[in-house]
Amino acid sequence: MKKFILILLVILFSGCADKERIVTNANGEAKTYQFFLKQNYNPEQYTLNLKNGDSKITIVVTKDKSFYQVTNKENTTQIIEKDGYKHTIDFDMKSYTTELIMDLTNYSLGYLPKDMEKLKTESYKTGKDKLTYEEYVYQGGSTTYYFKGDKLKHIKNKTSLNETTVSFVSISSKIDKKLFDLPKDYQEITY
Repeated sequence: MKKFILILLVILFSGCADKERIVTNANGEAKTYQFFLKQNYNPEQYTLNLKNGDSKITIVVTKDKSFYQVTNKENTTQIIEKDGYKHTIDFDMKSYTTELIMDLTNYSLGYLPKDMEKLKTESYKTGKDKLTYEEYVYQGGSTTYYFKGDKLKHIKNKTSLNETTVSFVSISSKIDKKLFDLPKDYQEITY
């Protein structure tokens, strides 16, 4: 009987640990903050690799340039933004279109934190459903980070228009500057 009560207590208390809770007085202890801190994440310069099904997503950002590429079995989509222009590469036609832009597009919006200092003290919802999660609410949506131990596994971005969950592959402060070079033998089409 004592064994049964002990097992019942273990089940009850372990179930309590998985309950969702809201952390309002965060002070740098969140898994999300600790993960990006250990990765030396800088919102102004990074290389981010994600997966969405069979698609590989690469986002590279510097202070004044961005590179966005999605590759799957069917095709590759690549966009390079620099010097006030957006260049969309068409690998089939061996060309790229060029159009004037006012600001760089934030392709990692909803996936990466914008400000590490703000993230350090930002409130979040946490719990466990197979993986430990931390959900951060922002104007117009939310971002949920899913962890297995201290490793980031998935990121869910939810807005009023859609919901996307991607698998996290890697993030680095190293930048391959050659990614911002336009193909020399491709024809430029301007609008």
